[in-house]
Amino acid sequence: MGFFVRKVSRSRWPDGVNHLFKSTGDLNADAITCDLKTESNEFSWWRINNLDELEKMAISIASVFDSEASIFVVAVPEEQMRALQINMNNTPEHGITAIGALRETHYDIGKINVNNLLDIAKLVAISIQNKNVLQISRKNIVIKLKDLKKNGEVDLSCLGKAYSNL
Repeated sequence: MGFFVRKVSRSRWPDGVNHLFKSTGDLNADAITCDLKTESNEFSWWRINNLDELEKMAISIASVFDSEASIFVVAVPEEQMRALQINMNNTPEHGITAIGALRETHYDIGKINVNNLLDIAKLVAISIQNKNVLQISRKNIVIKLKDLKKNGEVDLSCLGKAYSNL
């Protein structure tokens, strides 16, 4: 099985060195309310087959952003997410990215309640501690997007303001 990927803010989560994850009660509220924000009790994730695909997925997620900040993504093992028995629907029509081929990897995870959300937060925190993460700078995102553009993989009309000058 693969991994489900989501952008999060690194500073909101235990780093696994200075602050170990022990329980969801120790998490910052902003980790939940900002990074795991839901709308209509669902939110977006992206699926990859293995961690070798994490960089391209991070670039794909970042491609539509207006911010020039670096991006930090976390990859949660798919079997752990599926074990929660939550509603997971493949929704390529909701996959907003400039890398068109990756739109098919978009999932809406929904019909979740507070308990499910805390379970997902736990999986995110553990995945960060297990180093199933990637941080990539804007400079490197630009370099990689230019390479993907040369290969015809980038839909320029979908690029965010931070990358519109490729």
